[in-house]
Amino acid sequence: MGEQKRKKNTKPTFIFVSKNYKWMFIGLGFIALGFILMAGGGSDDPNVFNPEIYSVQRIRVAPTLILIGFGVQIFAILKNFKKYNVVFGAMNKNKPKSIYIKVSGWGNPKLDNDINYRSVIRKINKRVRTLLYRILNEDKFDINKTMVDLDMRDSGISYGKTSYMSCEITLYQHNYHLLKSEIIQDELSSIVDEVIKECFNKDEHFNFFKKKSEAKIKLKMA
Repeated sequence: MGEQKRKKNTKPTFIFVSKNYKWMFIGLGFIALGFILMAGGGSDDPNVFNPEIYSVQRIRVAPTLILIGFGVQIFAILKNFKKYNVVFGAMNKNKPKSIYIKVSGWGNPKLDNDINYRSVIRKINKRVRTLLYRILNEDKFDINKTMVDLDMRDSGISYGKTSYMSCEITLYQHNYHLLKSEIIQDELSSIVDEVIKECFNKDEHFNFFKKKSEAKIKLKMA
């Protein structure tokens, strides 16, 4: 029952990341430049035709730039730049005292060495916990109740093999801010970005990917 309720209140978040917005602005730049180049070419005298209205700049260059801009916008919207799956949820969506963040992906070991991966996983878990103690806003969250559960089966990890990774972070609020509220969305976004950047992207033992297929492709290329 609890698991069903949890799934019901789970909400995928962060449709776009910074790279998506960067490409959107590039697309807008092309579109704006196209319309600027298309402007003008008229005549002050309505009885006099100005051939400049059909110049190469206005009928070829400007429309091309606009079409490129719309193409870039489509790319920016459809392209998924996220390297991890990120999900937010709450046991009680009306009074979300506790909020959980789930970050998951697939990991490839970097080194072909005899490594104690159980110890490595514990260190990653500890690194996430230590980071949270440092970055969490004490006015919003009870730091002492924060929980981190990193799930990665150490027995099946070996060089040349892809392994599933799931990190669930449980945060306890001082107040019942709704999960969809802007104040919580911004806070969780910042937390996820820091955890991914400092704990997963910089990990010395694994390269992480969003999909298993992506991880396998990287293995073949290695």
